[in-house]
Amino acid sequence: MSGWFGRADYTLAKIIKLSAEYEDYQGDDNSNIYLGAYVPALKIMRFSANYYKIHFNDADDIFTYDDKSLFLGTAEVQLLPYTFFVAALTRTWEFDDDGSFSAEDVISFGIKVEAGF
Repeated sequence: MSGWFGRADYTLAKIIKLSAEYEDYQGDDNSNIYLGAYVPALKIMRFSANYYKIHFNDADDIFTYDDKSLFLGTAEVQLLPYTFFVAALTRTWEFDDDGSFSAEDVISFGIKVEAGF
């Protein structure tokens, strides 16, 4: 199998970080893309958005939102050092009993604890 993979990251003055990955291999439905944005708005608040698209052929299909796509958006508020309240919106595709796919939007809330090594 031959193909290529590329990744780019860009950070602007610690205000926003943009990331992108693209890979394409020989054959049908072998392209994948990831796009992400991360915004640490304030020391106590952060936002992010991520988009994934897998198994497509042409660049025209990248933003066709279908069963090969996933979106995740989050907002985080720091409660204590290393502890955040997180609100997330996720859109995925669920396989139905009749053999079709339907979009599922899930809003979730939680607590996140992080540590750096």
